[in-house]
Amino acid sequence: MPISSAANGSIIHLITAIKLPVTIGKYTIHRQFWVAADTDCPAQLLLASDFIRQLNKTGLPFSLDLHKHIITIGQEHHNLVQVHSVTLREEASRHVTVDGTTTLSLRTTSVIRTRIHGFLPGELNEFLIEDNYRPADDLYIVGRTYVSPNTDGTCFINVINPSNTDILLKDKMKVAWATPALYSEVQILAVHSPHHANEDMTLNTTSPEAD
Repeated sequence: MPISSAANGSIIHLITAIKLPVTIGKYTIHRQFWVAADTDCPAQLLLASDFIRQLNKTGLPFSLDLHKHIITIGQEHHNLVQVHSVTLREEASRHVTVDGTTTLSLRTTSVIRTRIHGFLPGELNEFLIEDNYRPADDLYIVGRTYVSPNTDGTCFINVINPSNTDILLKDKMKVAWATPALYSEVQILAVHSPHHANEDMTLNTTSPEAD
């Protein structure tokens, strides 16, 4: 397992790597990110100096004005956001129900049609499907997976029947939870707003990793 180190010298154990596009304004840079356990992450996302070098290689000048709180990439200017003043809206999990009565054959893995309740066309269309562990007389397991539902909220999921008998899943039976894979809305509560004296002093603390 590869390891890295934070700015304060602590060791970070890396799990895997993933390539993702990073879009800032009209510019998009494809980068490889290393994934670490939540307990090892100094922040939700870190862009190191190699990201700036990649911007420069594409011909985009980069500058940072800490006095005016402005970051300039190419011909675009962006305000810096106070990270302690950004909160994420929590997304509630949604019921996933069987769309049409289905029979799970004994000792098989089946792909069945389901529906995500409360899904609206045009919203975030990536969901994490997880077993709801609903008490039942029959033994079946819903596979954990990411899905992109159709416009009517229907999608296909994996269900395992490890038992020695067929299992009947009735129409509209709740079998899983669906949680948005990404937040559909990010609320920025303050940009460049000074902290007040009565605020928690921990908000003014800068971690070593942010230096």
